[in-house]
Amino acid sequence: MLVEENDPLAIKYKKKSVAEQNSFDIAWELFMSPAYKDMRAQICATPEETQRLRQILVNVVMATGM
Repeated sequence: MLVEENDPLAIKYKKKSVAEQNSFDIAWELFMSPAYKDMRAQICATPEETQRLRQILVNVVMATGM
């Protein structure tokens, strides 16, 4: 529906898995907020681990859209 209506989100995500990508971006933004600093420190000890976690999660979420 977002793609059909040419919604700004559809444009942002190049009309591919719009809802999934938007949901992930919102969740990641929350995860990266100061409120979750301690939790992030337990999950990801380095910036590289944080990037790898993001990559894995994106792949998992995007797989649900297929």
